[in-house]
Amino acid sequence: MSTAVRRLKINRRYAAAICSWCGEGLNLGDNGSVCEACECPYHSYCWDQKNGCGSSDCINAPLQQVPNFFPPEDPLVEMSCLECSQPLPPGITVCSTCAEFQISDQKRYLSDEAHQAFLLGIATLLAPPLVLLVSIPHTALVIGLPFLVGAAIGWRAWKKAEAAKKEIAADQSLKGTRLAIAAQVLGLIGMMLGGMEALGVLMMIFNK
Repeated sequence: MSTAVRRLKINRRYAAAICSWCGEGLNLGDNGSVCEACECPYHSYCWDQKNGCGSSDCINAPLQQVPNFFPPEDPLVEMSCLECSQPLPPGITVCSTCAEFQISDQKRYLSDEAHQAFLLGIATLLAPPLVLLVSIPHTALVIGLPFLVGAAIGWRAWKKAEAAKKEIAADQSLKGTRLAIAAQVLGLIGMMLGGMEALGVLMMIFNK
């Protein structure tokens, strides 16, 4: 509130005046305020409410609010990876934990290559017992056949997962890196089991 004002009880000098803020007359005995710069009288509550003189060209007129042309900067918001939920520094587009691209303004699609690789990885573990059930285990070669099939599928899953990772790295709208890695792990297990079984079969054949 401005201090460039004289407080008084409205006397005969100002009794016929009009308050420039509310437009009503000043009555004798009212609490009044007189601008010391231009001598305009006001009701005290009008002066206080408007915070100054009602004459726009007076130096005691309320200061105009200057618009803020520089909006405040947005606070740094902690982000999390869309795939593994690990915290990310601002501005990071690739997660250092799971290597997934961070695309928040568009929908990301699961890579078909990654999906197919994972299905092959599951088949790596399921194929040997299924083949064993439909085989006639009379010879060591037939017994080892299911695991050789699993090893072949495991190799295919590994190669498919490699293709999926390259596809995801080239296209930021795709996701599925973790699925491709899981397919590689399953494929590796299948190849290891198949290789061990094949080695056992060969040892049995040559020991006869």
